[in-house]
Amino acid sequence: WRGQEPEIVWQAAAEMRDAARPEPLWLIDVNREQRRIRLRPAAPYPLNAMQVHELWALPANGTAPVSLGLLPQRDIVERPLSEYQYAALLTASKLAVSREPAGGSPTGAPTGPVVVVVDIRQVT
Repeated sequence: WRGQEPEIVWQAAAEMRDAARPEPLWLIDVNREQRRIRLRPAAPYPLNAMQVHELWALPANGTAPVSLGLLPQRDIVERPLSEYQYAALLTASKLAVSREPAGGSPTGAPTGPVVVVVDIRQVT
């Protein structure tokens, strides 16, 4: 007999919003126990085939942004965070989205325009 898998509890971390649009672009949730992030597209900016949106944690201490990965255009994505990404997320004051070439930033830092920045909710 196998018990049910424990339900993953998600905590809202941010709604990526543009002041000019009523609906959120993406919804960002975190599961602290499993150190996972869930990225839910709501009404993302359109892209061409050579572009992606990348999510960044902006540390409160002003150190370099840390990539949390590429944002989906259509499907909900759940993925684990590395120790480095998770620590950056916990100490971040804001999240940002940049437009990058296909595959994401080639430098490990935002290279394209930053299209939205929002305050992050405390992840407890």
